[in-house]
Amino acid sequence: MSTKNKPSITLSINPTYFCNFDCNFCYLTKEELSDRKTISLSTLRERIAEIEKFFNIDCVDLYGGEIALLEESYLNQIADLFDLESVDFNAITNLSKVNPFFKRKDISLSVSWEGNVRRKSQEVLKNMEDIGRDINLLMLAGVEVVNWSLNEIKSVFSNISRLENIKSLEIKPYSFNQANHYKIKFSEYEDFVKKVFEIDKDYIFVNEENLKGVSSGITNSFSDDHIYITPDGSLAVLDFDELDRELFLKIDKIEEYIEWSNNEKLKVGGNSFCNDCEYLGRCLSEHLRVVTSREDSCNGFYNLIKWHERL
Repeated sequence: MSTKNKPSITLSINPTYFCNFDCNFCYLTKEELSDRKTISLSTLRERIAEIEKFFNIDCVDLYGGEIALLEESYLNQIADLFDLESVDFNAITNLSKVNPFFKRKDISLSVSWEGNVRRKSQEVLKNMEDIGRDINLLMLAGVEVVNWSLNEIKSVFSNISRLENIKSLEIKPYSFNQANHYKIKFSEYEDFVKKVFEIDKDYIFVNEENLKGVSSGITNSFSDDHIYITPDGSLAVLDFDELDRELFLKIDKIEEYIEWSNNEKLKVGGNSFCNDCEYLGRCLSEHLRVVTSREDSCNGFYNLIKWHERL
């Protein structure tokens, strides 16, 4: 298959699950977070070659666990597996430690930070201030965050505003998973995003851009353009178990991924709520799960889309 005929895909590489934080909202279990297993470069190279037989990798997200704890030389070797003139390579970290790798000018850097919800929040804030490069900020709307008072929101965003190197901010939704089971309503996430809309910002608000993408029809909410490589060298997708808990589903080969993503479209298309939805396949869902009611919106954040269209 020639390069020009191959579809594009985002590759998320988890070289390790080991982490120095123990956030109560993390999708990884305590056992996974303490596991120091790290993927070998030879295995990673083989998996990348397998993917590239069918897809053009145009975006790579590298995260853990916590990648700042890995050797700089190892991280450099991962990045050098790709042509960074044509691949958007993004390192994602809690920035509790400034690994020299993060200062590479041919990669992007994203930092997960939710004020004092995470450990070492002030240290991380100082690291963001001192790192000397642009940062994309990620904020998970977990149970503490969606319940912030107006004063708490103002305090957190005043800290963000004084940083001159924040390039963008994205509010990520919490997903019920195998490690923790917080009951956060879809509407609670939507309401929090609406509050952030009202704050003056001199950086890109990714959630707003995503909503514009829905309206223009360029968003893809299916998983046919996103695959994972785990620390043990497996290919994986994000799926849900019989209790609707998010998990990594490991697959043996790329053909299984293609079959799984085709089945996802059939499953979603057969859902009575999704099938009748004008945003089918282009909603805000990061990982489509079964919709059983839209009374409290849905994981595609239908009510948030409608709210934005009325602005």
